[in-house]
Amino acid sequence: MTELGKATQLTKGGYPTRYVAFAKDVLPLIKDGPPKHHDMEIIGDDYVMPNGWSGNITMHLDKFATCPPGQILTIDAWDLD
Repeated sequence: MTELGKATQLTKGGYPTRYVAFAKDVLPLIKDGPPKHHDMEIIGDDYVMPNGWSGNITMHLDKFATCPPGQILTIDAWDLD
């Protein structure tokens, strides 16, 4: 989204990486749930992240519907870089 000029990156180089974007640009991307991990299985020191994993996330889709399109959202991204 930053490449398209639809989001602005505010922080980088640590956790979290923070962005801001309008609701009209973000909410359609997550209306059906968070993006899935579509890569190979990842095995860390104390965890396994299988293909298709998206974490333990609670989404309030009913609240998304009430968000004005021009609302600015803050997005904190963990483990993105």
